[in-house]
Amino acid sequence: MPASIALKNALDLRFERLEERVLNNSSFTEYFGIAPPNENEELDIKLVTADSTEGIVVIDILFQKHTTQNLLKIPIEIIRHIDNFNHYYLRLRLKLTFPVEYPFQPPVWSLEKIQQQTKPTHVDMKEYYEYIIEKHNSQNATRWSPSTFIDKDILLFFTRINHFEYLTEAE
Repeated sequence: MPASIALKNALDLRFERLEERVLNNSSFTEYFGIAPPNENEELDIKLVTADSTEGIVVIDILFQKHTTQNLLKIPIEIIRHIDNFNHYYLRLRLKLTFPVEYPFQPPVWSLEKIQQQTKPTHVDMKEYYEYIIEKHNSQNATRWSPSTFIDKDILLFFTRINHFEYLTEAE
């Protein structure tokens, strides 16, 4: 069997493993057992696309912070309507691109899109996440192991970016 076919098969098996494990739990949040720190916060990490023929995985990360509190004992339907205008969120769309030499070379992370509705902050979110991605890619380039599975790299990356509460707070 030629080396390129063997590498393609290895990538296919890792994609299948990723899809099987994540889709059985419906999201990475459930798969890794990650819970938001507060009851008025939501965190969801979903697999958007996993395409082994293209060597691409696309992931959405959504952090939401609801700020409305029901101090006046208003019906929940009204609270939800008010909350549509009074919540903060940060949505990241990330892409992992797998090189032909994978698993011997690490995947390369990139920021596809960032959407946000946050209080004014001293942090440029796009610049901040691009820096984190650049740092993660450079560390992967020097410390990568062929035994690292896709889901473990995703978890490592998530631990590096999990500062959502801080980034959505005002100065």
